[in-house]
Amino acid sequence: DALEEIRRVLKPRGVACLGVWGNDDQHRMLDGIYGPRFFANRSEATWRGLIEHIGDVVEYETWTADTEDFAYHWAVVARNL
Repeated sequence: DALEEIRRVLKPRGVACLGVWGNDDQHRMLDGIYGPRFFANRSEATWRGLIEHIGDVVEYETWTADTEDFAYHWAVVARNL
């Protein structure tokens, strides 16, 4: 729903910079400071597929965390017409 809203509010040819933590596709509940919450990791292939719905992926980079359990995915997406 969040990515659909980004697509909706971006003007044609508008650009969005998006970043998320991810690794293999996993979904689980985490117990944090504010109580349990749903946490979903996305693989690079899954994340790319989701953001391609917004538009053209202009730039995409991935950084691996020190633990190598997670990677940071950063993308620039330009809304298509």
